[in-house]
Amino acid sequence: MKRADYNSSFFGRSARNGFNKAWRRSGAVVCASLVLAFFCWSGWQAVSADSNSANIPTGSVPISVAVNPVTNKTYIANCGGPVCGSGGTGNGSVTVIDGRDNSVTTITNGTFPIAVGVNPVTNRIYVTNYGSANVTVIDGATNTVVTTIAAGTNPRSVAVNSVTNKIYVTNQGSANVTVIDGTNNTVTAPLRPAQLPGKWHSIQ
Repeated sequence: MKRADYNSSFFGRSARNGFNKAWRRSGAVVCASLVLAFFCWSGWQAVSADSNSANIPTGSVPISVAVNPVTNKTYIANCGGPVCGSGGTGNGSVTVIDGRDNSVTTITNGTFPIAVGVNPVTNRIYVTNYGSANVTVIDGATNTVVTTIAAGTNPRSVAVNSVTNKIYVTNQGSANVTVIDGTNNTVTAPLRPAQLPGKWHSIQ
C-alpha cells in the first residue's frame, strides 16, 4: 500500500470513529433531555391537578382554620353571619376536611363559632363560640361533640398546649382568660390579662 493510501484510509477510519462517537453522545443527550422533559411535565400535571382540587366548600363565612398534622385533618370554623358576632342567624358550624381524599364532614356548633384549636396528642378540637359564650369540644376520631364548656363573655381566640393539655380561651367581653383542663374538661379560675377591657386579645 502506498503511503498516501495508508494515510487516507487511516484518517478516514479515525474520522468515522469520531463521528460515530459524537453521534452516540448526542443521542444519549437527546434521550436524557426527553426523559427529563417527561418528568417535568408529569410533575407540572400533578401540581396543576392538586391546585384545581383545592377549592373545597365550607359553611357560611369561614373565619379560622386549624390543622391536625397527625390525622391529616383540617378544621374550619364557620361563624354563620356576615359580621361574626352580629348579623345573620349565628348558626355556625365546623367543616372537617380529610386530607387523604378532601372529603368533607360538617359538625353543628354553637352561636358564632369564631376560632378553632387542635390538640394533636389527644385528638380533641376546641371551638370558641362568640355568641353563646362557650367552647365546643369535638372528638377528632368520630367527628362528634364531646361536651360544651362555659367560658367568659364573647370568647374570641383559643390556644392549646399539647404538652400540659391545657386550653386557653380569651374572652373579649369579660376581659379575661378561661383556662380549661383537657383531661377532665374542667375550668380553672379565670385569669385576667394585662390588657385593657374591651381590647381584642390573643395568646402567643
